[in-house]
Amino acid sequence: MKKINKRPQPTEIQQWRAANAGIHANLRYNSGGFPRSAVLKALLVEQGNLCAYTLLKIDDNKAHIEHLKPQNKCLAEDDEREAHGRGRKCEDVEWRNMVACFPQPGADHPRFGAVEKNEWWHKTDFVSPLAQNCELRFRYEKDGKIHAVNDTDNAVKTTIIKLRLHSKRLEELRKKAIMQAGLHKSSPKAIRSVSTVEQLIKRLKEKPADGYLEFCTVLEQVAIDYIKALQKRAKRRRHVVA
Repeated sequence: MKKINKRPQPTEIQQWRAANAGIHANLRYNSGGFPRSAVLKALLVEQGNLCAYTLLKIDDNKAHIEHLKPQNKCLAEDDEREAHGRGRKCEDVEWRNMVACFPQPGADHPRFGAVEKNEWWHKTDFVSPLAQNCELRFRYEKDGKIHAVNDTDNAVKTTIIKLRLHSKRLEELRKKAIMQAGLHKSSPKAIRSVSTVEQLIKRLKEKPADGYLEFCTVLEQVAIDYIKALQKRAKRRRHVVA
């Protein structure tokens, strides 16, 4: 996962709220002319065109608006509040509850990520991409595998399973990106110098106009380990020469 820093909500949401302020039935996702297209575009800019869960590269045609806390759960809780005379929270249209994820609406089930998550949500067992330390809790290996940094971090383990971030397909895609970046000794164009890897890490942190590089967080972690491997190899060679 990559930490998502929420920007101010787009003007279109503010205008939509104002236009429907007196019509509670309209203050719901996809109701009352909800500005879906504008919201998705804003989310893509915010996330650097990366899926909030998988880090796949996405755009307008490869993404949908995902609710971190499922829309149905938000509505059910609001209905219960209303039944007890309390006000609705309308979390289903809260800017902080929305992210952009792969794939586009109506696409074939990819068997991982947001579609696999479906209606699952847990206040403590779900690791949100908005969580301050989310990047530090997931560990990626050079073979594309993912696991918890801390073996006792059950929330990360649960999130990986529920979203199937350990699916074979995602593992293959992550490994392919690692090989193409030259961060594996078996890569066709394996990087041989520490300085070149350091330059790559610097680029991975940058956010160009078309967004981050696909799997940038994965590549950054693997690159740091790759530097250690290069340094170890260099040390062995020096020892042999001596």
